[in-house]
Amino acid sequence: MNDVKTDNRNTLNRAWPLFLLLVSTALLNTGCSHPPPPIERDPCLDEGPLHSAAYDDCVVDRNDERAAALNAILGNGPDLYPQMRLAEPGGETFQASDYPDTPSPMSYRTARSISATEQQALPFKMRVRWNYTSRKLLPRPRDLVRMNEMEALLLSAAADDGLAKWVCTVTGEHRREWIFYARNDTDFMNRMQALLAPSGPYPVEWSGRKEPARSAEGANSADPSGEIRMTPKRCLE
Repeated sequence: MNDVKTDNRNTLNRAWPLFLLLVSTALLNTGCSHPPPPIERDPCLDEGPLHSAAYDDCVVDRNDERAAALNAILGNGPDLYPQMRLAEPGGETFQASDYPDTPSPMSYRTARSISATEQQALPFKMRVRWNYTSRKLLPRPRDLVRMNEMEALLLSAAADDGLAKWVCTVTGEHRREWIFYARNDTDFMNRMQALLAPSGPYPVEWSGRKEPARSAEGANSADPSGEIRMTPKRCLE
């Protein structure tokens, strides 16, 4: 009977690479493992439960806002949110008395002033009004895109041939209004409507009235510069 003597050194030599492989794998997995990223809560759930009308509207608005922002970056569209001055008294530009007494927050974008001479040449105060539906102060992104497109056309046309001068834009209480001083109310509306027709229709209302005559001398006596300062209150008068 033959005895078999085990060579412990050979067994260890064969097992050692396997042991090193197992240890390396364990160390690698430990070093590369990270806790799972936190799950971000969908902010649209603040508007309503999943698949509710309010939630779905929020998702649509968010997608529209992202698309508009991308178009603005690529130069294919205007900025969705042009700079505005919120109707909050106490700022450096306006005093509390410069704001109208409105029940809801409003935002304003205004020209600095209109001269008495300009107002004499442009005696009609014209309003272009767009009513909108939104749960917030500002219109929904898809409406803002169309509003900004229309605004660019209006401002460009107003500057041509002295047709009119833009003085302010007001947003709030489910409406946005563009206010101009124009030479003639009928001419202003006809030319603006013809300009907007190719890219319209736009859901806007047109109105205007002739401002009381104001002499340049009277304005100069009140303001040495002869400028009539445009304030939110004057804008809405």
